[in-house]
Amino acid sequence: MHKVKIPKRNENAQRVENFKNKYITKEEYRLLINECDSLGCQSRKDFIAWLYHTGMRFGKAAALRPSDIFQGKDGYWYCQVNGSLIHRVNVTIDKRFSKSKSAKSLAGNRTILLSKELVDIYQRNKDNICSIPIDGDNHLLFVNHFRGKNLPIGKVSFEQFIQKCAKRAGIEKHLTAHAFRHTHITNLIIQKVDLKTVMNRAGHKDASTTLAIYTHVTAQQQKKLADIIGA
Repeated sequence: MHKVKIPKRNENAQRVENFKNKYITKEEYRLLINECDSLGCQSRKDFIAWLYHTGMRFGKAAALRPSDIFQGKDGYWYCQVNGSLIHRVNVTIDKRFSKSKSAKSLAGNRTILLSKELVDIYQRNKDNICSIPIDGDNHLLFVNHFRGKNLPIGKVSFEQFIQKCAKRAGIEKHLTAHAFRHTHITNLIIQKVDLKTVMNRAGHKDASTTLAIYTHVTAQQQKKLADIIGA
């Protein structure tokens, strides 16, 4: 029996392809936002914008309470990132959601600076009352309006929604919630923000995670990257 040698796919091409699927261009982001407007989904639009402009993990953004947002003595607004939304299945709805006490690592517990757009999103959503108490507290910054109730945002339904918007907009990518985080970190790198600042904002506990993204933004790939982001 003769061995058949199967040629390997070009690894560089594969890395670029993976990068493209995780990265949301400015035009694609605009199209997603437009689809939210077309569907009349302001709450989903605000949550998408929050993920895109903060790079927060889905669970941490979904668990935010209005009290996690504050204005500092310097006049700037900040978000205290401190825990993730936990979604349980096969339990009664009143026990389905809870919030972890803190992030998995010390670096994950952090304070991030907010832009004016994000402050506006906070002001629009700060009075939301969740129909289900989360650890005895009904206040959540972001809720999903569903059949007359305000429910915590579930990851599965959220990703189904953004994939629906992507399809309607002609975006040929299988988008996930994590794509917004990857895009935010990548954009910081493209704008030449220093490694330590990117790590702090992303909540990376060591440089290796951040550097793994840096490797995609090399001098050899600048032209390809420019094509990807439409620069």
